[in-house]
Amino acid sequence: MTTDRYRSYCQALASIEALKARPAGAEAADLLRESAEDLLLSRDASRDDEDALERAALVLTQLIVRDARTRPLADAIMDALHRSGPQSPVPERELAGSTSAP
Repeated sequence: MTTDRYRSYCQALASIEALKARPAGAEAADLLRESAEDLLLSRDASRDDEDALERAALVLTQLIVRDARTRPLADAIMDALHRSGPQSPVPERELAGSTSAP
């Protein structure tokens, strides 16, 4: 774990907390916190890390489908999750329907 990864983890947790006010956000927050912790504690990029990111992307995509206004927050969470894990740099957006330009 590095200082930058820990900071990204803290950013992810802060953004995840903001989800609680959204529809179905409280349930999603628990799953996302678990993924964030798994990524932070990982030493090397592995299939487990990919699984944690895939779970997070799925949860966030489901939230966006329910409430499109969740999109910017979901993007921020996904970016922070990527940065809190051992892999870098942050890949292109993984959320369904993402069309962000670089």
